[in-house]
Amino acid sequence: MLVALGFLEETFRALKGVERGIRLSDNIRHDLGIDSLDAVELILAVEDRYGVRLVDNPRIAQVETVGQLLDLVAELRGGQAGAA
Repeated sequence: MLVALGFLEETFRALKGVERGIRLSDNIRHDLGIDSLDAVELILAVEDRYGVRLVDNPRIAQVETVGQLLDLVAELRGGQAGAA
């Protein structure tokens, strides 16, 4: 999961200039300032990196925190979010 967290930190930095480390408990919208357009870019980046399909997955709408996003990716990859 640490590899995945590092990838998300790089992605958040590119999208919004988030300079601090991110935490699993960070709310993607409120704590990290990701708006709906940024969320689409984030989802596409995660899909490309981890080979999962999130855009049309109804569960993505329920994701609020970094940890929830990583958990969903891990579940879709069979428990391997940090393996790529």
